[in-house]
Parts: sequence; structure tokens; C-alpha cells
Amino acid sequence: MTPIEIIQNLLAGGLLGLIGQGIRMAIGLKKLSDVNAGKDAATAEKPDGTRLLISLFIGFIAGALFLLTKGDNPVFTTEFIFSAMAAGYSGADFIEGLFSNTLGKMNAQATVATTTTVTTAPASPVVTTTTTTPASTAAAPITAAPVDNTITNNITLPTQTDSSEPDATNTNS
Repeated sequence: MTPIEIIQNLLAGGLLGLIGQGIRMAIGLKKLSDVNAGKDAATAEKPDGTRLLISLFIGFIAGALFLLTKGDNPVFTTEFIFSAMAAGYSGADFIEGLFSNTLGKMNAQATVATTTTVTTAPASPVVTTTTTTPASTAAAPITAAPVDNTITNNITLPTQTDSSEPDATNTNS
């Protein structure tokens, strides 16, 4: 198969998938119209044009992928054409469901987060460390006991020393 034939087959499969998705979209718009029939214009749900275009594009991709699986030089019989349209119809539904579940989980993880604050002992300089953790890995809040100016992430804080005291490490005085 030459590259031109591959592109032609992908376009043919994509267009058949787009037609299948167009049928699915027409059914959905009819259902939306029936639901909105008893409502006034203010409360009626409006169709989303962007979502409709994305849906048609997904149908195109599903049809093109269907044709890719059929190998070299597929024979375009009536059965094959309706199979490619059905791939666009059902494949788009599958892909949309997969993305909505995956994106829904990612959005839930991004919006729910926990904050943990660790503060050192009052006698030492006060340092507060705040960490935000995604909800998928969120655990119980972490509390640390004060330990000689050292926080659990091993950052040592300087202590105040009196300059009049001799340096304990200097033995030559």
C-alpha cells in the first residue's frame, strides 16, 4: 500500500465514522428537543456547539481507527460501510465515556487537596512549612514534636548565641 492509499483509506474511514457519529448526534439533539418541549426558553437546556464538533471529530477518529484495523486494501461492501459507520457511532461513545471518566477523576484530584503545617518549638525561631498534597495521596495530617531547632525535613535553624561567650570549639585561647 502506498502512502496515498493509506491516507485515502484513513479519510474514507474517518468520514464514515463521522457520518455514524452524526446519526448519534441527531438522535441526541432530538431527545434534547423532546426534553425542552415542555420548558420555557429560560430553563431549556441549550445544545453546546463545541461539544458537538468535538463529538464529530471523535467519530472521525473512531472510523479511521476502524479502517486501520482492516489491513491493506479493504473491500468497500455495503456491510463494510455500515460497520465503519457503526464504529463511528459506538466508538465515539466509548472514547467520550473513557475521557469523561478519566478527566473527571483528574479534576477531582486537582480540586481536593490537604494542607499540612509544621511549626517548631516556641523557644526557637518560628518557621512554618506548608505542603499541599493532591487528594489521591492525601494522608492524615502530620504533626512533629519540637526537636532542638530541627524540622523533620532536616533543615537546621540557626540559634541565637551570646557574642560575649567564648567559642566552645576554640581551644587556643
